[in-house]
Amino acid sequence: AALGGAITAANVDQIAAEIVVEGANGPIDPDASTRLEARGVTVIPDVLANAGGVLVSYYEWVQNLQHLPWDLETVRNRAEKRLVRTTRMVNDRAAEQQTSLRAAAYEIAVERVREALLASGI
Repeated sequence: AALGGAITAANVDQIAAEIVVEGANGPIDPDASTRLEARGVTVIPDVLANAGGVLVSYYEWVQNLQHLPWDLETVRNRAEKRLVRTTRMVNDRAAEQQTSLRAAAYEIAVERVREALLASGI
């Protein structure tokens, strides 16, 4: 699912995969997502599948602010550690709550935003 709006209610029944990775932003519409979940198809949500690129962009920004470049191995190690930890966290939450990976990822994201707002005094 590498294009936005690629999987819809109109074509979801043609999907025979056991796992769908959202390689684009919003490639599965809500109706299709519900139907895939009901069929037991694992959907790796866009927010998780695309996190590596976003994370490494953040690392580039940090390096530019600090005027301190990291070597490639440092970037890879930091990214892998963070991505593995986050993926485990999402998987664990989904299993505990018996919910989709998307719902688990969103719950964690909302909690983190809430914590940041509380920490900032808002």
